Amino acid sequence: MWYKILFPIFFVGLILAEINPQNSILIKEARILESELAMAKGKTTYVLLDTGSGTLSLNAKGVTLQEWNIVKSRLWGFPFTLEPQSLVKKSAFLPPEREEINPGNSEQSDTFDIQALELSDMPESFSLVLEKGIRVYVTPSPKGMARVLQFTTKALRRLFFYPIETIISALHKENYHVLEIELESGTDVQALYWALQTDTSFLIFQQDE
Repeated sequence: MWYKILFPIFFVGLILAEINPQNSILIKEARILESELAMAKGKTTYVLLDTGSGTLSLNAKGVTLQEWNIVKSRLWGFPFTLEPQSLVKKSAFLPPEREEINPGNSEQSDTFDIQALELSDMPESFSLVLEKGIRVYVTPSPKGMARVLQFTTKALRRLFFYPIETIISALHKENYHVLEIELESGTDVQALYWALQTDTSFLIFQQDE
């Protein structure tokens, strides 16, 4: 007799298990669209970073300006919230530099050379600091011996640097999240660095299938 009681409960459970994930996916997609719509109404560019599909796109007013493929991504810390995060700072070990021009200095020569930063002047790896303690490390997908160096660097970060920074941030009651992404080439990394401005908004998410 007991199986006659459990079977309907089991059957209903199967139905709910099929329905609830779909509902959660739809809710998540709706929040993503809502956040993107809010950013599209703004005056600045914004970035959609989907770790699930492996795409990173630069957008403005709902139009995709450029898109890059993410070869690999790894997360340290809690999952990101589906809310736009403003770019606070971008930094690199060897940031591009331009000579300072002092207009009106009569001691300088009448002839001068205008310097423009080319794409090749951009760094091939850099880091971003977003709001709410989110950090993004961008590097090209390593090839050859560079794989060994990058593996060692990332291993040291995860074994020592990230745990220490997490503890320090917790003591200050701050969040510490890290997203490591690899793009297909150094040129892709340089193009992304060139395109990002300090007022660019980021939406980081992972699409569910």
